[in-house]
Amino acid sequence: MATTTRRLIAFLAAVAVLGAAACDMLPFGGSDQPVMQEAKKQADQMAKQADDLARVAKQMQDQAGQLKKAYDEAQEAADEAKERWEAMEEQAKEMKKQADDMKKQADALKKQVQQMSK
Repeated sequence: MATTTRRLIAFLAAVAVLGAAACDMLPFGGSDQPVMQEAKKQADQMAKQADDLARVAKQMQDQAGQLKKAYDEAQEAADEAKERWEAMEEQAKEMKKQADDMKKQADALKKQVQQMSK
């Protein structure tokens, strides 16, 4: 992404430089043929830079799509893990309740045994 940003900045700087150069080349009398040739050359360069920028934008879109796909897959895995740990948490609560009930039954049984042995 940093490379893309640098390319965009370089492109914008080139456009500014080319624009300033074009202003300096406006004829104030005499033949405008060299100016026209230079303007055409600069237009061709700008067109090439625009093509390059469009290619970089396409690459960025492709990378964004890949990142979204990876994010969606990670989100799906996280959702599945959440369902599992929530289910496990419920099972643990139920087992704890059963263990508490069993302890109460064991205590009651001990009391019965103690009373019978007296």
